[in-house]
Amino acid sequence: MKYKEEISFYEKQKMPLLFLIPIGILLLFVVFSFISKNKINENVWPFVTVIIGCTSVAVLFYMMSLETIINETGVYIKMFPIQWKYKVYSWDSISEAYVRKYNPIMEYGGWGYRFGMNLVTNRKISVAYSLSGNMGLQLILTTGRRVLIATHKPEEITEILKELGKTD
Repeated sequence: MKYKEEISFYEKQKMPLLFLIPIGILLLFVVFSFISKNKINENVWPFVTVIIGCTSVAVLFYMMSLETIINETGVYIKMFPIQWKYKVYSWDSISEAYVRKYNPIMEYGGWGYRFGMNLVTNRKISVAYSLSGNMGLQLILTTGRRVLIATHKPEEITEILKELGKTD
């Protein structure tokens, strides 16, 4: 990022390798079941398809990262490979910002890029960017929309928000 010297807070999270264990178990199950049948020449394409699919999902999970930048202009978020550019929330568009504990499964249905919809208007009312953990920066926008960004550095974010005069 070209404004690195101006950054007040920066965090980069990676997808925990623990999420790769179920994919590895599925991959081993497929390999062993295929070998146990001793049909190496027959029905090879389903086997190859599952191997490629599992490997692709594992690589995608391994590549996932969540970057958060907080500075005088606002909050910047990028969840790669879902987002290639930073999503910017300027301080003018944020009515409240605070750190809170959350339950990823009960509130958002798990980790990743998650959103909740208003079924009447069919518009997003809340968005969560979460790769792991249960602490996050809660933004409440002037439109009423809520954005939660997971963090492993809640104390640092609280301190930066105080320095920037965005919280009590």
